[in-house]
Amino acid sequence: MPIEKRKSHSARYRASLAQNIAKNGFVVMPCSWCASQGLVCKMIARTKRYEACVRRGRSYNSSSIPLSSLDRILQEQRRIKDAERRAELELDKSQRRLEEAQRELSEKLTRL
Repeated sequence: MPIEKRKSHSARYRASLAQNIAKNGFVVMPCSWCASQGLVCKMIARTKRYEACVRRGRSYNSSSIPLSSLDRILQEQRRIKDAERRAELELDKSQRRLEEAQRELSEKLTRL
């Protein structure tokens, strides 16, 4: 039967903190390691540390995503939201026209 090595205090603390971040954290821009692994970075406000980095015992090294890419992503997000708003307005107009047509049809049918 193998002997299980006891975890150090710092390893237990890191595991507990990482678990807390995973459960209660919010998603942030990924650090270079998380980006390369396709993982999501999460953090909690009071620690300013990130789950995967805490779990690995490493410090967060900021994002590997260049700011120019981030700017393009934000512009695209705004463009998509604007297009969504326009589509919703067009849908509302179409629904009103449909309701009016149904109302007219109903009135014509009652006259028959």
